[in-house]
Amino acid sequence: MQSNKDIDNKGMDLKELRRFGFTLSIAIGLLFGLLIPFLRHKPYGIWPWIVAAILFMWALIMPSTLKNFYKVWMKIGMFLGRINTTILLIVVFFIVITPIGIVMKLFGYRPLDDKFDATANTYRKKSNQIPVERMEVPF
Repeated sequence: MQSNKDIDNKGMDLKELRRFGFTLSIAIGLLFGLLIPFLRHKPYGIWPWIVAAILFMWALIMPSTLKNFYKVWMKIGMFLGRINTTILLIVVFFIVITPIGIVMKLFGYRPLDDKFDATANTYRKKSNQIPVERMEVPF
């Protein structure tokens, strides 16, 4: 995962900045020019296509001027990625892991076998002796 320092220190070449501008212009055109008006049953506007065309030409003619915008865009993306990761981990924990733990507790299943035994001298379990021939064909 990239950090903010990686974004600041990354040597961005013109090809990458140009690709960023092209991608952003296409995304703006498709999202605001087609998808949102279609979903909201609104008339298709011309302004998203004008913004997309300006950004496309800007990326084609002067991609180096997109460098600061690219850095800000990537930092926003990294921030939103951290928020999404946190939310997803919380959801997975409470929807998947916690119910599994509750069911295991209800049925008395203890996969670690970590019960305290006051009479035991040791908790060590002896391993089975593996025949030497088994090592010749490991899989």
